[in-house]
Formats: sequence, C-alpha cells, structure tokens
Amino acid sequence: MLSAANGAYSVNAGTVTKLGADIVQLDHLLRSYGPEATEARAKGKKVPAKKKTAANKETSAKRKSATRGKKKV
Repeated sequence: MLSAANGAYSVNAGTVTKLGADIVQLDHLLRSYGPEATEARAKGKKVPAKKKTAANKETSAKRKSATRGKKKV
C-alpha cells in the first residue's frame, strides 16, 4: 500500500512540476509581446493561486472528515 501511495505521489509531483514549467514558459512567451500582453500575463498569474487555494481547502476538508469520530490517544 505504501509503495502504491509513493508511486501516485511521484506521478502527481511530476505533473505539477511540468505544469509549473509550462506556466513559466507561457509567461516568458507573453512577455515577448510587450505591453499588449500585460493583462493576459496578470490573469495567468492569478490562476495558479486560485487553484492552490482550492486544493488547500479540499485537502483541509478531507483531513477534517478523516479525523471525525476518531479518538485522540
């Protein structure tokens, strides 16, 4: 079970790393368009922050539901 969890984590970590690199690459591409792309770059920078916030809320909710009903030792 631990091995499967580690494998899933590794796959997800690789995906997140690739997406991050893609976002940085897109930002560099948009920067080459100059001031015309400023609005698009600003919007692009907000998306990962929103996703991160949503993921943190989801993880927090899962932790709370997993610990409900369990007694602390």
